[in-house]
Amino acid sequence: QKQLQEQLNHLRQERQKRLERLSELRDERFRTRQTIVKRINDTLSPSICVEIVQFGNPEQYRELLVEKLSGNNMKQGVVANKIVTTFGPIELSDAVKQKNKQALIDKAELNADQAEKVISALSDTEILFKLETVELVDLPTIQLSDGGVYKASSLLSTGQKCTAILPILLMDSENPLLIDQPEDNLDNRFVYETIVDSISKVKKKRQLMFVTHNPNIPVLAEADKVIVLESDGTNAKLLNEGTVDHCKDHIVTLLEGGEDAFNRRKARYAY
Repeated sequence: QKQLQEQLNHLRQERQKRLERLSELRDERFRTRQTIVKRINDTLSPSICVEIVQFGNPEQYRELLVEKLSGNNMKQGVVANKIVTTFGPIELSDAVKQKNKQALIDKAELNADQAEKVISALSDTEILFKLETVELVDLPTIQLSDGGVYKASSLLSTGQKCTAILPILLMDSENPLLIDQPEDNLDNRFVYETIVDSISKVKKKRQLMFVTHNPNIPVLAEADKVIVLESDGTNAKLLNEGTVDHCKDHIVTLLEGGEDAFNRRKARYAY
C-alpha cells in the first residue's frame, strides 16, 4: 500500500510538472505570435492593424463543459457560458476537486442546485484531466482603417476584408502562395497600388501563383511565367505559356478586351 501511494504521489508530481511545461510552451507560442503581429503592424500600419489576445477564444473550453454537463436536467449552454466567463479551466478544476459549491454560486452566479450538479458532472478524474489541458485559443483580430477609424474584419464588407487580408498574405515568407482571383471585390487602384507593389517586393524570395482575369497582375508585376487556359465548363485546355511578352496577344485579347478596346480607351481618355 505504501509503495502504491509513493507511485501515485510521483505520478501526480510528474503530471504537475508537465502541466507547468504546457503552460510555459503556450506562453512561448503567444510571444512568438506577438512578434509576428508587431512585424505586420510595423509593415502595414496605419492602414491595417492586427491585435492578438492570449486565450481570447474559449470555445473549446465551452464546448467541453456543454458536453459534460448535458443530461443533468439544466440549461447546460447557459451554465457553461456563466462558468467560462468567470472561471479559467484550472480554477474550475480546483473548485470541483474541493467541492466548492459556494465559489460557483458567488462567482459564476449559479444557484445551489446548478452548482451541485456541475461539481457532480465534472468530478470524474478523466474530465478533470481534460479541464486542466483544454486549449484556450489565442484570438487574433484584423482591423482596417476606414476613414481614420479602425474596424474589425467582422464589420467589413467582402471587398474591405480582401483589402485587409491580402497585404498580410503577400508579406515575406518562405512558403509558396496560391491565390485565386485576388482582384475579386477590389478596385483596380488597390490592385495596382497594393497587390502589384507587394508582389514586386516579395517575388524574388517567394513563389507566387495567381489565377486572375486582371491584366495588371501579370503585366505590371512582371510575371516570370504566364499560363493561358481555356475552359469548356468541365475541363481546361492549355492555349499558351511563357513570358508576358510571349503571351502578349492572349493577354490583350482575354484580359484587356482586344486591341480595339485599347484604342477606344485611348481616344476616350485622351492619352
